[in-house]
Amino acid sequence: MLLSIQDLKVAFRMGKVNGQMQRALAVKGVSFDIPENSTVALVGESGSGKSVTAMSILNLLPDNAERQGKILFQGRDLLQTSLPELQGIRGREIACVFQDPMTSLNPVFTVADQIMEPLVKHMGMSRKQALVRAEELLNEVGIPEPKRRLKAIRTRCRAASSSA
Repeated sequence: MLLSIQDLKVAFRMGKVNGQMQRALAVKGVSFDIPENSTVALVGESGSGKSVTAMSILNLLPDNAERQGKILFQGRDLLQTSLPELQGIRGREIACVFQDPMTSLNPVFTVADQIMEPLVKHMGMSRKQALVRAEELLNEVGIPEPKRRLKAIRTRCRAASSSA
């Protein structure tokens, strides 16, 4: 089994009231398995815990999150994995692609910098090799003018408003 989630519970500490720590339970005992070489979809209503479940796998949750259960990735329990070990797994063996493109790219860095970073850090490529591979990747997914896109910095479009 590639990934096995067993009775995952995620709560967020909300502060103390009358000396008692208050928690908001966001995920209530989720379990599922993902075999190798398969595609799965995690679906549900807005607010049902899909994102919290996905972010729990790589411990990308805020500091006030408490996780219980088991998250087994290739037999390793990621809930018991140290941060340095988890950082070695992130981006190399398992990664998360966020659904909101406006928050997925950092507007301070070029697209090339952001695609190249994991290639250099986790794949051991030189910056030159990573740049070539980044262009190949954009081409593979059908991004037009990949060379030009690699130089781009994310900008937000704003409609001009006039008060006439």
